[in-house]
Amino acid sequence: MNVHYLLTGEGDDFNRELRKIPLELRNEQLYKIGKWLDVFWEKATEDERTWFYIELQKTFPEFKDWLGKEERNLENSFNRLFKKGGGIR
Repeated sequence: MNVHYLLTGEGDDFNRELRKIPLELRNEQLYKIGKWLDVFWEKATEDERTWFYIELQKTFPEFKDWLGKEERNLENSFNRLFKKGGGIR
């Protein structure tokens, strides 16, 4: 959400300009985030990793929602694989 729009009612409500960032730059940004996360994860204690995971869900509710959907999808896939009678078919 565009802060200027929230304060004044003027301009682009959802910062559509940000969506015009070239794909190469977005990929570079994603790469840097992933690289930093790899370095952090490697050095972090289990407590720090848990803290980060919880804070990520608090900061980005979309991530928390996505996790819930992913877990339901995994559970549904598991249930399809191991129906009554057991075993993978």
